[in-house]
Amino acid sequence: MKLFVLSILLLVFNNSYSQLGFCSGNTGDAIFTEDFGQGTNNGPPLAPGTTTYNFINANNPQDGQYTISNSTFQFGWNMPSDHTPNDTNGKALIVNADENNAGEFFRTTINGLCENNSYEFSAWLLNILPANNACPGTAIPVNVKFQIWDSTDTNLLAEGDTGNINSSNSPTWQQYGLTFTTLENQTEVILKMINNGTGGCGNDLAIDDIVFRSCGDETEVVFENQTEFNYCENESFNPITINALPDFSIYDSHFYQWQISQDQENWSNIPGETNSTLTITNSSGLEFYRALVAEDEINVENNLCNSTSNVFTVEEIEIIEPISLGNVEVCEGETQALAVQENPNIIINWYDAQTGGNLLAEDSFSYQAENEGTYYAEAISVEGSCINPNRIPITYSINSNPPEFTSEIILCEGESEFLTATGGNTYNWSNGETTQEIEINQAGQYTVEVTNTSNCTSLQLFNVTVNSTPVIESVESIGSDIQINLQNNGDFSYAINNQFYQDSPYFSSVKGGLKTIFVIENNGCGTVEVDFLHLVIPEFFTPNNDGINDVFKVNDANLVQPYIIQIFNRYGKLLVQGENEDFSWNGQFNGQPVSSGDYWYQIVVGDKKFTGHFTLKR
Repeated sequence: MKLFVLSILLLVFNNSYSQLGFCSGNTGDAIFTEDFGQGTNNGPPLAPGTTTYNFINANNPQDGQYTISNSTFQFGWNMPSDHTPNDTNGKALIVNADENNAGEFFRTTINGLCENNSYEFSAWLLNILPANNACPGTAIPVNVKFQIWDSTDTNLLAEGDTGNINSSNSPTWQQYGLTFTTLENQTEVILKMINNGTGGCGNDLAIDDIVFRSCGDETEVVFENQTEFNYCENESFNPITINALPDFSIYDSHFYQWQISQDQENWSNIPGETNSTLTITNSSGLEFYRALVAEDEINVENNLCNSTSNVFTVEEIEIIEPISLGNVEVCEGETQALAVQENPNIIINWYDAQTGGNLLAEDSFSYQAENEGTYYAEAISVEGSCINPNRIPITYSINSNPPEFTSEIILCEGESEFLTATGGNTYNWSNGETTQEIEINQAGQYTVEVTNTSNCTSLQLFNVTVNSTPVIESVESIGSDIQINLQNNGDFSYAINNQFYQDSPYFSSVKGGLKTIFVIENNGCGTVEVDFLHLVIPEFFTPNNDGINDVFKVNDANLVQPYIIQIFNRYGKLLVQGENEDFSWNGQFNGQPVSSGDYWYQIVVGDKKFTGHFTLKR
């Protein structure tokens, strides 16, 4: 395709296997690999004779050209990351297949092979043309032929086609492989990857991670069906015997060489260990074991001819000491969990004793205690289930709060009182004061936050009521009854002549006369008294000469000393005046009847005056 840069598509690629074939058993270490290196620059070009395509030091190879790069900027191509895992700026072989010539994408010669041995030739391929391309429905798919030739390049030993690899908007790297078996006396072969399609619009591909390796049986190394053995740091190592178990998928006979490594990269033969079993008598803490396997004894140490088993791990599991996050102190009514520092390598069980005891909680880095005491955290390694015999003690303490109460305080008007908080070390009053005791003289609710030496806090409440001294506004005679009227409200009791106190300010059927009215505040906040002339005076009279209520007269005055009585109209005009109990009024002024209405009386006894009113009806 001969187009220019317009866009870049970033993709994430998944690996998958398809077509051709791979070793049916295990594989040995790679005999040959090509991952095309790393870097941000294009190239370098492949060695002469490696490909029939022409190198271009650019990201947009045209038909018949290739580049080696970590990206491609050809218009409409997907920009792949290379296939090699963990390969920063890893490169791949990017080819724009020739329009007229099939051509060889890649060829190399492998020598030093073993005769009558099976091998695998594989590579990862990617169609980099998206489905929504410039030639929808007519794009040429990628199709690659894998071939293996003898050293003369005249005898084809094996071949296989990938089949069409169609374009996709979300392409994935796919691995293709070809297997074959060397003939007798055959130690060298030529590997080829050939364009099996045509050029034009499409047939654009990336190639990466070309590998050639030997095939062998799938050999599993186990001990009691496990591929690893763990022992605890505080235990002695007891010898174990591991077994190499081939699956007989390729080899008819098996020869072994056991190897040991400290890092899984550098392996050393274990002298004399050439059987299918290996007894491990000691460990330094971490070792890796594997078996080299070959069908012929002479090939067992030849990486061009053998296969390797899985890696068997022997590891000493560290006894980990749990780290306490500290003893816990709480106040009454509060909760806080006991805890140790989280560690992904251990689980924690909680007990109520240093040894033995009751299991309180499993597999938790924290535990919520309900009662005071000492609790113990036991660490068990996740790998190997190694128990640390030293449980870590953590104490749980519950501190008492200061007393919490509500107090009712009663003050008399004009007085002050000291409010005293208790049981604390510091105090914070609602009015801003910080002393243990405050003086108040106002009604209201006062709160204090009390904190003790354990930093526990309670709230103490004082409800303050201020009672006032009673203030008499008036005393009324209502017929033979007396009504006492106050200017203020309160908890008061009432009496006449300081006798027989009652809660009500109303007294019924009281004989007339000069009385002393007493009102007391029941909480001791004062007494008030006033003299009152109780006159049993009718509320109205009817001067119509029917013999009933024809005159106004003071009844039952019971006054020892003389008194004067005066009658006024509503305008304050004196109409009549008389003395003592003999006085009466017939409702006339200057011999003429006065009109119906309200009239006022005033009774003067010594230096005291008593007033009231009545109604004249006609």
